[in-house]
Amino acid sequence: MYHYIRICAIIGYLSDLIYGVMKVGSYVSSLVMLLILQIHSLYRGTGASFQKAQSEFTSGVLRNESVRNAGAQMAANAAQGAMSSAASDNRY
Repeated sequence: MYHYIRICAIIGYLSDLIYGVMKVGSYVSSLVMLLILQIHSLYRGTGASFQKAQSEFTSGVLRNESVRNAGAQMAANAAQGAMSSAASDNRY
């Protein structure tokens, strides 16, 4: 009988713990949603648009030589890593 009470207490404690974690998660998700809404209102308040941001990105970032070289180097490193990983995983 004593073990039954102990098991019920543990189950009750775990359910309270799970409820608390879920409650904190809902608070965090609510705060994230409010933050996203604030950023959106700030973004729209400046008169910005997706087309403007896209044109600024292509005119500024993609024309920068160092950014293009860094992107090409990262792509080459990723491809080389994938090839060496595939070669070392040869199990046949």
